[in-house]
Amino acid sequence: ALPLAVVTGPHHGAITAALDGAPVACLFNPRHDEGQLASLQRALAWARTMGRAEWLLVTLVDVPAVATATVCQLIDATRTTTAAAVRPLYGGRHGHPVLWRREAWPRLECADERLGAREVMRALAREGRVED
Repeated sequence: ALPLAVVTGPHHGAITAALDGAPVACLFNPRHDEGQLASLQRALAWARTMGRAEWLLVTLVDVPAVATATVCQLIDATRTTTAAAVRPLYGGRHGHPVLWRREAWPRLECADERLGAREVMRALAREGRVED
């Protein structure tokens, strides 16, 4: 099984209790009030403890109905791509989850908190480093 984590904020205790016994790490983000990028950065710090993981799959908690087939397609794409990010495209729109290759992590770690990960994705897309 692949390592799985949930980044939490002010409801850390309740979430941890609800996931008791599940094979998931509950990561408290002390900067949760700073927005999504701070939570993504907390996840990146955790991912760096997972050895030489090449990819980090990230989704939002308010996107709960992600199909297993979508995740499988995204993971399959990582096997052959040279891109720094892989994202789903449906009906002309990009969505979640997103897979970030390790080489993109430093850009996310120092991203402008006002612009978030979206600006990193846009920059990578301009460079031809995103696979849809």
